[in-house]
Amino acid sequence: EADIGLERRVLYEERFQCLVRKGHPLIRGALSLERFVELDHVLVTAPDYGPGVVDFALAERGLRRRVVARVPHFLVAPALVARTDLIVTLPGRLARLAAEAAGLQMVAPPLDLPAFAIQMAWHVAANDDAASRWLREELASTLTPSGRRH
Repeated sequence: EADIGLERRVLYEERFQCLVRKGHPLIRGALSLERFVELDHVLVTAPDYGPGVVDFALAERGLRRRVVARVPHFLVAPALVARTDLIVTLPGRLARLAAEAAGLQMVAPPLDLPAFAIQMAWHVAANDDAASRWLREELASTLTPSGRRH
């Protein structure tokens, strides 16, 4: 097993949100599933990596989305969305920060996407290291269950 010797601690549970530019001509109010699959999507993925979580959820319904841009980093996608009619699906906390910073509109995804845990991991050798323990406790106490800072 690849994580032998690692300890983990869940910091918070995260859900996905979608981002579009404010004034997007095809989005008024709640986003329908039909409209969602009609839109052009940005996918944040490693090069040559396959489909994302959204693609698997759509496939369960016999649907596909049109991915027109693939970017390797979460922070690139909001910049593309801000200047186009593209849509991106991101972790909620990141989507909120990007929406505030880039003036984007956040909309709920029109399909049930699985929540996922944001975790920190460290090698067991750091369990008794005072500095490492302090840092882990600072991170854990700074993040509330919703993933927002105090």
